[in-house]
Amino acid sequence: MYAIDEFGEIEKLHQNGDTNGEGGLLDQPAEVILRGDELVIVNMDLGGYSKEDVNTRPDEPYTISSYDLSDVSKNVTPQIDRALSEDMYAMFITVKAKEGYKQKMKQALTKDIEGAQQEKGNVLMELYEDRNIPNTFYLYEKWENRQALWEHFRLPHTQQAFKAGEKYGVGVEFLYLKALLPIPEKEIKSPNAVDETVNLFIEFTVKENFKKKFLEKMFKSIKNSRQEQGNIAFQLYEVRNHSSKFVLRERWRNQEVLDTHLQKNYTKELLQIFPEVLDVPLHDGKNYTEALKQVTEVHL
Repeated sequence: MYAIDEFGEIEKLHQNGDTNGEGGLLDQPAEVILRGDELVIVNMDLGGYSKEDVNTRPDEPYTISSYDLSDVSKNVTPQIDRALSEDMYAMFITVKAKEGYKQKMKQALTKDIEGAQQEKGNVLMELYEDRNIPNTFYLYEKWENRQALWEHFRLPHTQQAFKAGEKYGVGVEFLYLKALLPIPEKEIKSPNAVDETVNLFIEFTVKENFKKKFLEKMFKSIKNSRQEQGNIAFQLYEVRNHSSKFVLRERWRNQEVLDTHLQKNYTKELLQIFPEVLDVPLHDGKNYTEALKQVTEVHL
């Protein structure tokens, strides 16, 4: 029995020997159905049609296997540091609205966020508007795990947002992210009421042979940048199923501290390697911020 995720990755869940299905054992399973706390498995039992098949021949017609999962579903999830969980799912979504439909798209996204914030598995969901590209929004989301995200997709407020995207949008891009050097939750900073926060998202596509060099310089910058007094967030993500693509999320208390950051030696060292290591070039250091997605947070 195998599971295939949304990225096409295949995982073996279970395999037994050449059984006949008696007593509920699997017998060349073909389809799995979850019904409440019961897992129902339909067995094909066609026999050995290829040399890879474990089943060698058809036998008694035990076509259904059933497993009670009620004890499993009642297990208490252990307390974990969500920021450090390998199962944590983050997303960066670009939404472009049709001309004249910016407000309707904004309202639909806002309602989706209000609903998501009530969901148990939601860690963070923020809406941003691009300062330079008209009618363009970004959703920055964190979920406890993939299952929480999939549950979110099925809920009415999310379905309404999808319908709004079809009606008012011209394009949506989903990037599923995995955090590199994640920050423990107790160390995550929050903006102050007086902060005029500057929020940035930067997408990097790195040449395959230069990933090691890129990450070495980037990790050095991350560790130093997080120590700067004016930094609120500095997080690098790898795009899942695209090992050469990365998203950097930065948040600064104001433009002045960002300008100071750009003058740091470790920042200059990072900027200097971009022409060599990036598959898709960014602007030079002087015009670096022109290459960023500089965005304004939409307050609900």
